[in-house]
Formats: sequence, C-alpha cells, structure tokens
Amino acid sequence: MRILLVEDNIGDAELIQAMLEESGGDYVLERCDRLSCAMESLLKKPFDAVLLDLGLPDSMGLDTLIQLREKAPALPVIVLTGLLDEELATEAIARGAQDYLVKGQFEQNLLRRSILYAIERKKSHQLIEDSEERFRTLADNISQLAWMADREGNVFWHNKRWFDYTGTTPEEMEGGGWQKVFHPEHASRAVKKMRESIEGGVAWEDTYPLRGKDGVYRWFLCRVVPIKDEKGNVLRWFGTKTDITQLREIQEELSKSRNELELRVRERTEELSRAYDTLQMEFEERKRIEEERQQLEEQLRQSQKMEAIGTLAGGIAHDFNNMLAVILGNAELMEDELDGNDLAKRKIDQIVKAAMRARELVTQILTFSRKAGRERKPLMLAPLLKDTYKLLRGSLPSTIEMKLDLETESVAVVADPSQIQQVVMNLSANAAQAMRKKGGLLTIGLSEMVFHAGDPMPDSEILPGSYITLTVKDTGSGMTPEVIKRIFEPFYTTKGPGEGTGMGLAVVYGIVKSHSGAVIAESTPGQGSCFTVFLPQIPAKASKEDIQDTEVPHGKERILFVDDEPSVTEASSHMLTTLGYKVTVAFSGFEAWELFRAGPDQFDLVITDQTMPDITGTTLAEKMLKTRKDLPVVLCTGYSEAVSAETAKEAGIKDFLMKPLTKREMAQAIRRVLDQTGSSAEQR
Repeated sequence: MRILLVEDNIGDAELIQAMLEESGGDYVLERCDRLSCAMESLLKKPFDAVLLDLGLPDSMGLDTLIQLREKAPALPVIVLTGLLDEELATEAIARGAQDYLVKGQFEQNLLRRSILYAIERKKSHQLIEDSEERFRTLADNISQLAWMADREGNVFWHNKRWFDYTGTTPEEMEGGGWQKVFHPEHASRAVKKMRESIEGGVAWEDTYPLRGKDGVYRWFLCRVVPIKDEKGNVLRWFGTKTDITQLREIQEELSKSRNELELRVRERTEELSRAYDTLQMEFEERKRIEEERQQLEEQLRQSQKMEAIGTLAGGIAHDFNNMLAVILGNAELMEDELDGNDLAKRKIDQIVKAAMRARELVTQILTFSRKAGRERKPLMLAPLLKDTYKLLRGSLPSTIEMKLDLETESVAVVADPSQIQQVVMNLSANAAQAMRKKGGLLTIGLSEMVFHAGDPMPDSEILPGSYITLTVKDTGSGMTPEVIKRIFEPFYTTKGPGEGTGMGLAVVYGIVKSHSGAVIAESTPGQGSCFTVFLPQIPAKASKEDIQDTEVPHGKERILFVDDEPSVTEASSHMLTTLGYKVTVAFSGFEAWELFRAGPDQFDLVITDQTMPDITGTTLAEKMLKTRKDLPVVLCTGYSEAVSAETAKEAGIKDFLMKPLTKREMAQAIRRVLDQTGSSAEQR
C-alpha cells in the first residue's frame, strides 16, 4: 500500500513512519516536506492515501487541503494537525478529507485503522457515485418522461427526455414549474391527484395532455409510485409519463369503425327483413372476430412487455452473479477457516444461505424473461405432483383442504423438474393466499387433451397436438377481469405491503412459455380461481432421479484461472488452493494466453470467465485448443446470451458453469472434467 506523507517536520515524519512499520501492514511511505513536492509526486506515481499536514512552508490551513484535492480529487486524504480544533476538523471533512488526526494524540493502531477506513470509505463513495451515474444514464435513455420528488412532493429531478420533449430548462421546472407543461384545463386535476397520493402514501396513474416544445399537446399516461424504506416510510416519489397519443387515436378510429359497421348492419337489417337470420349470424361472426382480434392484440402487448423486461433482466444478471460469486466464495472460505466458533459459523452459514437464495432469485428473474438455461429431460408428471402435494400439505394451514386429482399417471413432458415444481408451488401459494381468511379447497389436477386443426384454441401459441393440462383450482376470493388482464405482469400484485413481490405468477408465465406451453387464468369474484397450464405431451418413459453427490473432492493438478474481476479471482483461487490444486491466475484473456503460450503443458486445466473486455472465454479456449487439442477447458459466466452449454460443447469446452458456484459445485465439476479427460501433468 503506497502512502504519501506531506510533513515538513522531520521528527513527526519519522514517528509516523515508525508507527506504520510497527503496525505490521505492508506500507510503502514516501515523504514530501512541501505541497509543491507533493503535487509533483502525485503526477509521477500512484498512491492509495495521503497523510497531509495543514501547516507547510508553502501552504497553510485548509487551503493546503483544497489545493491537494483539486489535483487528486479521488485520492483519500487524512489531515494531520497539531491543534485540537473541532471546527477545523469539521471543515476539513466538509472539504473532502476522509479523517482528521491530532499529532501526539494517536497511536499506531489508530493510524493504521484510519488509513484503511479512509480508503474503504472512498471506495464506498465511488461505488455510490458510479451507481447514481448508471441510474441517470438509464433514466436519460428510456423513451418515457421521468421525474423524482421528495417525500413532500417537491420535484427535484427530470430526465433528459423530459427536457427534450417540453423544451424547458431545469431552472424553469423549479418550484412547481412542471405544472406549466400540463394543459390548463387539466393542471388542477394533476395537482389534486398528487396531493391525495402524498397524503395517502399510495401510487396512482391517470392520463393528461402535456405541451411539447412545438406547442402541441399530446396525451400521456402518468404513473407515480412511492419509494419506501424497510419500515414503509415514504422516502421520495418516482414518476413516468408515457406517450399514448397514437393509442388514443387508434381507439377513436376503432370506435368510429365500429359505429359505422353497426349503422350499416341496422340499415341492411331494415331493408332485408327476410334475410334477418342470415344477417344476425354474420353480425355474431364479426363480433367474434373482433373479440379474437382484441385478444390477440392483448397477447401481443403482453409478450412485448415481457421481452422488454427480459432484456433488462439479462443485462444485470452477469454483474449481479459476479457479486454473488465473491460473497458466496469468501463466506465459504471463512467458514472453513473458523475453528470452534459455532456462533460465527452459524452467522456465516446464514450469509451462504442468503447468497444461494439470491442466486435462485436471479434464476427466477431470468426464467420469467425466458433467458435462463435449464436442463430439460423426459419427465413423468404424476410422481412429481405427488411429491409436491406432500410438501404443500405439510406447509399449508389446516383451514385449507387439499385434493390431488390425477386422471392419468402415464403422461410425460420434456421439462426441467425443478421449474415444473416451481410452477405448481407458485400457483398453489397464490391459491392459498386467496383462501387465507376463510379457508377452502385447493385442487391440483392432471389430465390429457388433444387439439385438432380448426379447434378453438385457449391460447394463440397452442398448436394442434397432444397436451397435458395441469390445473390448480381454489375456492377463494376470486379475481375481477381487470386483475386477470394484468395477473402475469412482473411486480404486479393485489397483496398488501410485505405480503408478496408480484413475481410468482410472472415466473410461472416465463417457465411455461419457455417450455412451448401456455397458461390461462379463469376466475369469478367470490367463487375462486382456476389456473390451467398446457404443456406439449411426449410418450411416457421411465427416468431415474439424479443423486447429488455431497462429497467435496480434492486434487493436486495445476489450474490456470482466468477472470477480469479481481475479487472473483481472489476468492476462487483461494478456494481452489484449499482443495489442493496449484493455481495460477490471470486477470485478462490476453494475460492468460501469454502464460499458456509460454508453456502449453504446464497446466492440467483452464477455468475461464466468458465475458472479459479484451477477449471472450470461448475465443480464448479456441486459441488454446488449436495449440493443445487435449487441454480441458471449463467456461464460467454470470450470464451471457452469446454462449450456451451447447455452443460451448461444440467449441471443444468440457463443461459450462453458471456463477455463482458453491465450493462443492466447483470441486465436483473440476474433478469430473479431470477424471473424464485424464488430464494430468503426472499422467503425461
């Protein structure tokens, strides 16, 4: 760790250097006795922190700190002074210093902690600034007008799209200036809505005409939601405005066309009374076609909405899984290193479990967006439903009766067992929630159905053929038609705060669609609901359950580990070392290629990340395999649309793993690849 000490007093400087040496840390201390010298050093060398005396021959007081911060704003600074002055300390912190120490009143451990804390605080602040910058970039590039207000409703931010559309400036929007953009006949209604929302702490939406910079008013769908803390207190408000002018025009045209059609039908009926029956049938047919068209439009909008959120989900999955890999890996390493501290082990075990739940949540988000890869195989549904029934029976309250209605037990589908079980669990949990107050009957059913060409299909994506139907029916409170239209939207929920995330049925929708199936919801308020899942049927065949090996195998082989994330590399290489392997790390594909090219036979296995800035994992693997065809390569990724298990296998890669991985999962995968290929320097 490189520290720049700016101190003109040689005695104080030697004392600080002695403290750092005695603290046991790995420090490289460079001293400057003047601010000008410090400025030159900052231009020539990188430093991790600065210890700055405010009284220097060429600079005095806070001006010293200000000049240094202008030269190196991102560098953590700890102020040193001989004065115990609280006001000076407060002002120094306000001017950007990370800490404040009084000479002669601190010892080596305090100095060491102050340096470490200053660096960590600076890193934390940088992460927050980066996160805020990503949010602003995202918000400025969406197609909607967006804004944010404090808890009292005072708007303090608009996105770039707002100013592009309205032609206003940030100064014009201060102090309620946003009201000037609304049509004069609607502005008071918008203000009233906002006031009622703030008083009740609830979200709202409505439509209003907003003036553009060309002076033309266009209709917008305005949505406002509260952002709350963990206690339910409103922190701020976030709102969007979506241009629906074209949609309103289409609706008006449809209404006009419908009126003209009905007028022609009435005139024709009066003129051709003898053909009344025929015309009546024609009218009913047109009505049916109109309803089918509206249904198809609704399904298209639903699919487009899912695709948009799916794209966002895929974008964050890679970075989030990398973070989880660091958390999970380090937690397991800490757990292994603890000896006899049961309390600490229990706490670390909770961290591991939370990381695993977070991993599953990422998988669920990718699942509903149909971007998650899963292992699918022929699956008999009846045994799976029986096991799920037993699991549910033990977890639901006694006020809810359960019934398993299997009309057939010989049907099979090609599916991922865990995903199909998740569909049943999510639908059953939703049904139980609907019966939580008065109890009722929950029925899980399984049957067969065949659709022929020309038959009315329950969903536009169902093609003629044989299907299994999986039903989950309850006798609960039921749903209105308006709720049914939005029931599969992600994050949409009719439950109260803390009772659900609105992801359960969205996940069901994503899983079923990814299996080339369909799911429909039917309900009547007060009479319960029924969800029916259609999945393509295949001839039934017996299958054996996979038995998960709980052993954590070790080895002595030499592994080249490649990842551009230093935290992932550190945790993973440490984990592999504890398993007995000899690990060489590379922080880029280029570095890994240079290490490999220098000695292709010095590694028994290569583990590489897929997404790296200079070269992808698959490209790196192809280059290495051209040099050494028998080299086993394992490809890891937090998420990537560019590669899958199938494409990795075609490229000669022996295994394809999704981050984050537990120690057991990593160990078993490595051992499996090495044992299958017999790749060992000792064997060669």
